[in-house]
Amino acid sequence: MGLSALREAGFGGTLSLLDLQLWQYPYLFLAGALAITAMVLPGISGSTLLLVFGAYMPVISALHELMRFHLAVLPGLIVFGCGVLCGIALSIHFIRRALQQYRPQTVYLIIGLMLGSLYAIVMGPATLAVPQAPLSLSTFSIPGFLIGIAVLGGLETMRHMIERKTAQNADKPLPAAKNRTTGGSLS
Repeated sequence: MGLSALREAGFGGTLSLLDLQLWQYPYLFLAGALAITAMVLPGISGSTLLLVFGAYMPVISALHELMRFHLAVLPGLIVFGCGVLCGIALSIHFIRRALQQYRPQTVYLIIGLMLGSLYAIVMGPATLAVPQAPLSLSTFSIPGFLIGIAVLGGLETMRHMIERKTAQNADKPLPAAKNRTTGGSLS
């Protein structure tokens, strides 16, 4: 709600990375920082935040323009990219600190975000021009569900195998240097 109010107050305005106003640069920086923070945390969609900021389509369009060597969008993309870099550095720092000092609370917060995001997943993308129908038992895919379980089970099995192999290698003594002499005398 605060993001929408900020945008409606004119700080974001209609973003076009071809002709950004001076006050839109900090807005674009903030949009990048908050979007990447949302991408680091499970359950929060960074692209949805960019849509709320009104920056998703302008940034995507600017990337397309940059691919056509239209360099007028470069200052806006650099500001956005700096926001992304600052956002990821700060969010990882704060998440690491929270996990060190308040591990149970942080883990429960992350679990809550993931469970809360299930509603958005089940209801489907609401921001599309033609919204998708929500998931239901009639659209449930048993093969897709089983493949997902198999992939996760396989990854977990691989992790255990790697840990076991690493533990075995740590317990083995290093091989002694082989004597390269063939029994002949040294002269």
